[in-house]
Amino acid sequence: MNKSDGKFLDSCRVDETNDFNGPVSKALYEYWNEKLQQSGENGPIFSDIDLIDIYDIAPYIVVKDILNGGENYLNRYWGTGIAQAFGYDSTGMLLSDYYDDAHIKQLHDLYELIVSAKRPIKISGNAEFYVNKEYLTFESAHLPLYDNDGKPKHILLGYDFNI
Repeated sequence: MNKSDGKFLDSCRVDETNDFNGPVSKALYEYWNEKLQQSGENGPIFSDIDLIDIYDIAPYIVVKDILNGGENYLNRYWGTGIAQAFGYDSTGMLLSDYYDDAHIKQLHDLYELIVSAKRPIKISGNAEFYVNKEYLTFESAHLPLYDNDGKPKHILLGYDFNI
């Protein structure tokens, strides 16, 4: 699957793939895939993830909680490298705290794709959806995490910038 039509995020390409180019997204995918292989049919859960295991890339990681079956998303963790790149720390914030309605809709659609596919998603392009950062190029890995019953519970993201 490859989506480049802006449905999910303006000026971004969305690919269902396990082929990542950036060192952060590639390392995070490999770590997640290792946990996937160990997890059984329900997929990896949040408690399988230990940021100490991947401390060298932790500044470029985001963990989002899926609230009310996908009605909203809360940033549980927002790495310092992400905060520096985008100019703010949104730990503890909802999507509606820092996105406009159009981009919230795009992100809801994107996150729904990530958790329903139960596969890694690569997003790349220019971060035009961030005000004041329109020329920030990136690649990111978006990886689903589940609860013990196999229901989507979190999304694990890793970003590489200026790729």
